[in-house]
Amino acid sequence: MSERIDLRTGSSFEVMRGFSRAVVVDNTLYLSATSSLLPSGIVEGGDDPYEQMRAVLRRIKTILQEVEFELSDLVETTLLVKNVNRFYNSYSRAFREFFPDIRPSSSIVQVEAFADVRVLVEMSGVAIRSITRTSVRNI
Repeated sequence: MSERIDLRTGSSFEVMRGFSRAVVVDNTLYLSATSSLLPSGIVEGGDDPYEQMRAVLRRIKTILQEVEFELSDLVETTLLVKNVNRFYNSYSRAFREFFPDIRPSSSIVQVEAFADVRVLVEMSGVAIRSITRTSVRNI
């Protein structure tokens, strides 16, 4: 039988909606959409999409490390963003900084709004622990 670990950050949204920030089953982690909104109500990165994306990635890195995963274990990500046309380069630049060599599959989707109007980006994903990189193939 597999062990399930629910990771909770104490976010009011987690409590209100009844979900976990991430769920680990065996060597797989399923990450809920995560923003730069702190429990204190501050949006880390302010109104700067680049800084918000960096803050999101730092939070996700911390969540992953809490259960012995690394950013390089992410195999799939989804970015939910406001105004993809205006801020695409900002989101992309921050993302590339955290994934210079190991590149997860990724989608970017524009949304109308988030629960907090100050949030510009959220990211969800799937990570598999201890993946070894063997090669890169151009297809």
